[in-house]
Amino acid sequence: MNCITDPKVQRILALVEVDKRELDREALLFLLNSREGRWFLMRFFDRTDIFGNAFNADALVNAYSEGRRSVGIGILSDIKELGMDGLKLKQQAESEYASLIAETYELKKKLIESMEDDYG
Repeated sequence: MNCITDPKVQRILALVEVDKRELDREALLFLLNSREGRWFLMRFFDRTDIFGNAFNADALVNAYSEGRRSVGIGILSDIKELGMDGLKLKQQAESEYASLIAETYELKKKLIESMEDDYG
């Protein structure tokens, strides 16, 4: 028997994994419970393009995009594992993000309109 197949080693490794999952859970809840954390999460989802179509005819670009997307999908899966609390916080993040994007759009629109008035 080697260290890989030793049942004691296997139990210790399993405990380490449980501890890592619990720390991941706590960290994700910490992130979701702050406005800044929710903003970061939504930007992360945008950058990993989890809600978009990552397909590209170029196989290398496609593999890169799918790899990036799979990281975002993994985090989304972790949020789902938090249960209703996690999903409510994710929805709050989405709502805050959408509101801020809409406000930014309106500000840009007003700025462009004012510049058109100035520069005719």
